[in-house]
Amino acid sequence: MTTTVGHRARFTWTRARVEHGLPDVTKYVNPVQEPGISPPWDVDAWSLVCEFEKSPRSQGNPSIAHVRFLVPGAPAHWLHPGRTLWIWEGANHAATIEVLD
Repeated sequence: MTTTVGHRARFTWTRARVEHGLPDVTKYVNPVQEPGISPPWDVDAWSLVCEFEKSPRSQGNPSIAHVRFLVPGAPAHWLHPGRTLWIWEGANHAATIEVLD
């Protein structure tokens, strides 16, 4: 991993994403939103930068990464321990993220 800036988080991948195959990358950037809010969004969704020491494909389900928002104006208060978010790949819910620290 190139940096450990951000918060450690656990990704629990959806069944559909597991069946499709987990990402084979160490850097992953996609929009996140509060649980239950699906696209198209009437509220803001924010791009989350996720850096894995080993790819999710190598780690399996769940996977651990360091996460941070792509832009400075994003709601930093979303990334506190215990917070749950959903990450999206287009219109598909890919994983539930739990912020660990």
